[in-house]
Amino acid sequence: MSEETAELQAEFLAYIRKIEAVSEALELVFWDLRTKAPAKGMQQRSEVVSVLSSEIFDMKTSTEMAAFIAELAPVKEQLDEVTRKTLEVSQKEYEWNKKIPAKEYAAYTKLVAQGETAWAEAREAKDFGILEPYLTEIIAMKRRFVEYWGYEADKYDTLLDQYEPGMTVALLDDVFAKLRKGITALREKIAASDSEPNRDILKVSISKEKTKKHSVFLF
Repeated sequence: MSEETAELQAEFLAYIRKIEAVSEALELVFWDLRTKAPAKGMQQRSEVVSVLSSEIFDMKTSTEMAAFIAELAPVKEQLDEVTRKTLEVSQKEYEWNKKIPAKEYAAYTKLVAQGETAWAEAREAKDFGILEPYLTEIIAMKRRFVEYWGYEADKYDTLLDQYEPGMTVALLDDVFAKLRKGITALREKIAASDSEPNRDILKVSISKEKTKKHSVFLF
């Protein structure tokens, strides 16, 4: 690796760390929304989520990011494995995010934050109607984003690829069809069996202290 490439790699990773720092702050706000934020502060927290999300969006689609991609992509084989993969992910996110209007993305992230609050309220009240309008709008915006991104066989393939690269609806349909067949056969075998499993373990009471100790051991 040339000295120039090494310097550029270091600058790129420093830029990524800035993005990660803002992302971590965003996660803390989300955690606050889900746990301790007072009801009257939800709107303000949603605004904060929108601002931080927009900041991350801007950094991922900035001219600086474009320059890093343009200069490092041709020499990516010279980069270490972690940096190379980080560059590939950054390039994919750059190409996807550049297709979405920044204002729409900001509105979407704010809506998601409000939706999380509505979901908590709906769960507590056992009233889906509280969440429904938010969920409806979130789905509508996602569908609009898919139109920006483009798709081939199925619109949902585009969303799947963001979380499981290469995954498609056709592949999942095949997987679940095989699972359904196997699980159905297993269930029928269990139902026809005279053997009764010992369920006593399901009634065992374990103290919080032992549960904590066991959890720490597993971690």
